Amino acid sequence: MHTKRSSGMTKRVGGAVGPFRTLFRTRFAEQSLRLVRQGGLVLLDNVLWYGKVADGAVDDKQTVALRALNDQLVQDARVDFSLLPIGDGLALCRKR
Repeated sequence: MHTKRSSGMTKRVGGAVGPFRTLFRTRFAEQSLRLVRQGGLVLLDNVLWYGKVADGAVDDKQTVALRALNDQLVQDARVDFSLLPIGDGLALCRKR
C-alpha cells in the first residue's frame, strides 16, 4: 500500500508478512473509511491472495482473514464495493 505525500513523493506503508499484514490492511481500510470524504475511494490490493480466497478448501489464517475482510466490505453500508480480478485482486471501496 502506498500513500501520497504533499511533496509528490510516495511512501510505502505496510509490507509486513503473515497475519500482521492482514490485520494492518483491515485497520488501514477502517481508518481510511473514517478519513476519506463522501465519494472518495479506498483501494486495497492482494485481496484474492493468489486465488486462495476463492478456494474454499484453503483455510490458513491469512486467507480466512482476507475472506472476512472482503465479506465485511461487501456488507458495509458506508461503501459501494467492487473487487477487480487484476493481478492478485484489487478492492475498490467508494464511500457513499
